[in-house]
Amino acid sequence: MDYIHMTERLHVGHTPDPPASSRSSSSGEDGPSFGLQFAAFARFGDAKSQGRAITLSNTEKWLRQAGVVDGLRVTTTDTAICYKQVAKTKRTLVPREFEKFLENLALQKKLDLHEVKKKLTLCGLPRTTRTTTP
Repeated sequence: MDYIHMTERLHVGHTPDPPASSRSSSSGEDGPSFGLQFAAFARFGDAKSQGRAITLSNTEKWLRQAGVVDGLRVTTTDTAICYKQVAKTKRTLVPREFEKFLENLALQKKLDLHEVKKKLTLCGLPRTTRTTTP
């Protein structure tokens, strides 16, 4: 099953195991891959989305949930600036462009890109509560 079909099932409340090919291998633990996470957050809140491109709003939600945006070192203003540098006039970013956005954000805010991607991969599926810390 490809990640698009996985996210369609996740969107309607099913929680199937991800295919072995999409599991995180860098930590040795089973879990969603970066691609599955991208698709899940790209689809979040938009029933028509196929999970192939992500909006700024969903990008910021993902970064907050992962703890990358903390309101101090990295803010939503920072993410919006980097997002617009890559997106230009487009409304969404495809995975390749999203990776470029992450590279720019990490460079500008002096973050470890590998650590940012790890946080994004391990933060879990999109949720509607407790996405920010008090």
